[in-house]
Amino acid sequence: MNIFKKLLSANHIFANMIAIVTVMAIGYFWISDQYKAFEINSLEFKENYIKHQKEIIKNEIKRSINFIEYEIKNNNIPNMKEHILERLERVRFGKDGYLFVYDFNGVNLMHPILPKLIGKNLIDLKDKNGVFIIKELIDVSKNRDGGFVEYIWNKPSINKDAQKLGYAMSISSFKWMIGTGVYVDEINTILLEKQKNLDKKIKSDIYQIIFILASIMLATIAFIELWNLKLRNSFREFTEFFQKASIENIHLSEEKVNFEEFKKLTHLANDMVTSRENIETQLKEQAYRDPLTQSYNRRYFYEVSSELLHLAQRDKTPLSIIMIDIDKFKNINDTYGHIIGDEVIILVAKTLEYLVRKSDIVARFGGEEFTIILPKSDITQTRLIAEKIRSTIEDEILKINKHKIKFTISLGISEFDYVNNKTLENILDSADKALYNAKENGRNQIC
Repeated sequence: MNIFKKLLSANHIFANMIAIVTVMAIGYFWISDQYKAFEINSLEFKENYIKHQKEIIKNEIKRSINFIEYEIKNNNIPNMKEHILERLERVRFGKDGYLFVYDFNGVNLMHPILPKLIGKNLIDLKDKNGVFIIKELIDVSKNRDGGFVEYIWNKPSINKDAQKLGYAMSISSFKWMIGTGVYVDEINTILLEKQKNLDKKIKSDIYQIIFILASIMLATIAFIELWNLKLRNSFREFTEFFQKASIENIHLSEEKVNFEEFKKLTHLANDMVTSRENIETQLKEQAYRDPLTQSYNRRYFYEVSSELLHLAQRDKTPLSIIMIDIDKFKNINDTYGHIIGDEVIILVAKTLEYLVRKSDIVARFGGEEFTIILPKSDITQTRLIAEKIRSTIEDEILKINKHKIKFTISLGISEFDYVNNKTLENILDSADKALYNAKENGRNQIC
């Protein structure tokens, strides 16, 4: 059959329409995401670039100010000001970086690129945006840490006006403003080049999408024809085999029947079952985890502890429990707020997970209370582990929002035995009482 007739048949038209719409939708959203990502990355790149340039010129000015202050303090030479101006005039950094000096009245004292400005009063000099360049630089220079001014200035490398970011500080003893600047127009050139590269990539990708679309259309036709052929052959083979089996009274073997499409459906169904099992596993895991700390919760603790206690009874091995409570946790919440209180709880949880053995189970029982079950650990070993936890927490300092927070914990320990602590409830009750005693005896200790 002619391929164009196949393209015009109802089934193939429908299939190709689906393929076209799907590929076009995917292509549209992909291209949109590329441009959105470019915009976000461009803003972030520009912010980081400006921040880096600010650090460069600020450090350069501070280095020059330190030099001037050192010369004034340590060298008693005639014509000190001329000496300093001569040294500053030699300073170069970056691609177009240099220093300039004005007195507080706006008179230029030194300009290595435009020496014709020296001696001129430029206090009223404005750029094309109306910025009083020298006046604003002098004003911000008198701040304790200097300041930045954005303006338009001639760029030596291209001899054209360009956007410049200036920074200035003052030498109050001389009534000088020391300044420098960096041209920030290069970021636009960089971004424009990135834009061109992205456009080229998008154009290339569009051609690929068109090619893929055409390939899918042809592949769809071939697939439908092949699928119809296999389906007809499978049913014919199944019918012939069933007739033969009924006449000769033999068992019907599924392996001899070629149901390719049904096997694909079975494979897809198995994938769905696998996905469902994975989701159920994830949900079960979430049900066992505390959402704040990601430690196990009380529910999981009780389930696994019952099993561990059964193993300890069967194998006659030791088993212990540590109960932990953050001391004066209410004071932390009242003083710093619940958000920082949550950070304290998270820090304790991470510390516990780090210090215990792989076989130990850490669970958050609620609020500021944690419980650890330690299989194959007697009371002596457990006390050593508890002390390690207590001392580590005592040495921790939580640094957040300019706060440095120190806190302690109290711990109660108990061990499984066949007399007083033979059930999980007995062991937990014993550990809880020990924890209460630790609190009553002054906190930050183990009982």
